[in-house]
Amino acid sequence: YQKDLAICERVLGTEHPSTGTCYNNLASVYQKLGDYAKALEYYQKDLAICERVLGTEHPSTAISYNNLAGVYQKLGDYAKAGKFYKDALAVFQAKLGLQHPNTTYVQDQIEALKGQDLF
Repeated sequence: YQKDLAICERVLGTEHPSTGTCYNNLASVYQKLGDYAKALEYYQKDLAICERVLGTEHPSTAISYNNLAGVYQKLGDYAKAGKFYKDALAVFQAKLGLQHPNTTYVQDQIEALKGQDLF
């Protein structure tokens, strides 16, 4: 993934959605390894590209919101997790509909946080 990111940055530039995907992929690896600081760093880079290039109402941006929410949830920052889950949910509902798997997944995450009185 690091080699892929280097190629994307060199060939496509740092503002291209595919470069954002590379950041997202690296973040996912760091998250799985438990390096949440690195995961946040790369997810935030992906989100910045998505918001600037695709806009805040794009499903790919909502995926970025969801991914950040997951890291904040792991870190125990339930307020931030809830905020990003809510942002993701709003986009998924508007763009993908109420029955889409992404929508229902985020709804379940929000309900789990509420059910545990975490936000």
